[in-house]
Amino acid sequence: MFGVRHTHRGLAMWYNIALITFFAITISVTATIINSGVTTSDATKEVVEEAMTEARHGLEIVGKVSGTADVANDEVITTATPITVATGGKVNVSEIMFKLNYKLIKIQSHTITYDNIYVGALTEKSYNSVYDALKDAKTNGLIDINPYTDEEKPSVTSAFTYWVVNINNDNFIDQGELAVMALVYADKDRPKSGEHLLLEGITPAGNILTIERNIPNISNRVIDLGGKVSEE
Repeated sequence: MFGVRHTHRGLAMWYNIALITFFAITISVTATIINSGVTTSDATKEVVEEAMTEARHGLEIVGKVSGTADVANDEVITTATPITVATGGKVNVSEIMFKLNYKLIKIQSHTITYDNIYVGALTEKSYNSVYDALKDAKTNGLIDINPYTDEEKPSVTSAFTYWVVNINNDNFIDQGELAVMALVYADKDRPKSGEHLLLEGITPAGNILTIERNIPNISNRVIDLGGKVSEE
């Protein structure tokens, strides 16, 4: 199997180094605060505590991953993954603090990989459907093409977050909130039946979300990519 790596809104090497450095400093400062009682500013403490909270808790998939498809061409157009923060803590999903790595293993035995496809979040309100969220994502410049309404197909694969339950209207997924990680696939990147999709959400605290799915047989416009709906 050979890889085809694309640079796509990816962060340069210095940024990856910065993430490692940031987290190393966070751990070091935290240890200093705990073990030696060295006084530091309230602002520094807040940054340290926030990063460590994200590292401990992360994000969880809380329902079924769904998608829409072009049945005639056997390809997925969009996917939507419901997510929430794990017990305790909160997660910043702004485009500055969060990135989403993308890997699609094609049935032709090659891999499409993007370092970062994440473009930001719709924070101002809650949405009842991915259809409405896609309209606002285009209006707000997060995506250029809406595959539900535009004839042209997207040229870039993009991911963004919107909220179903939005309490604070900010970039954080907090306790009690329900968000969705939405993906819009470029024409050349659209998953087909039998292919394997892997998404990894990363913050300065590390990997906090993994979405891994095998694409089922595409026989309906709405497809079920698996997951469990809570009975609570």
